[in-house]
Amino acid sequence: MKRIIFRADDLGYSEGVNLGIAKTVKKGLVRTVGLIVNLDRSKEGFELIGEEDLCLGLHVNISYGKPVSEPSALPSLLKENGDFKASGEYNNALIGFVSYDEVYREIEAQYQRFQEITGREPDYIEGHAIVNETYFRAIEAIAHAYRLQYIPTLLSHEDCFVMNNHRLYFWMESMQAVSARFSS
Repeated sequence: MKRIIFRADDLGYSEGVNLGIAKTVKKGLVRTVGLIVNLDRSKEGFELIGEEDLCLGLHVNISYGKPVSEPSALPSLLKENGDFKASGEYNNALIGFVSYDEVYREIEAQYQRFQEITGREPDYIEGHAIVNETYFRAIEAIAHAYRLQYIPTLLSHEDCFVMNNHRLYFWMESMQAVSARFSS
């Protein structure tokens, strides 16, 4: 038997996203949610769904907003104003400009912020909007260090990921242009 699991990522992104995800969770349409923890609306988003019985993951974000870590420790990830570089800068870079140590530091800080906001461990960890090998390696390393389930970014809807003896296939319309670029 095949089942479809809908995952709502980006909880914490904005008031509208928070309200939309909360509505789908409360109606029972979505039982898996990815929480971004470095944004102003992160805690508010969690409070809307925190009492629900669901699978809640850390949706690591290094492409929007301010970091959780001390900005001076993350020069390769930030613009001059202290905000993260946009996902397009990571995805379109011809060379790897991202420091592994900086990415690891920020992901670890986001993991700790997740615990502060939710009072629990994430059910899984995965990344937001970036296709970058250094980013992927750092997320996987944090997952290993803290014994978290890592859900890799799959660039093709034909690729699968095995979890609890089930093959999982992902489809995300917004990543198809990036996928085409990296598969050619």
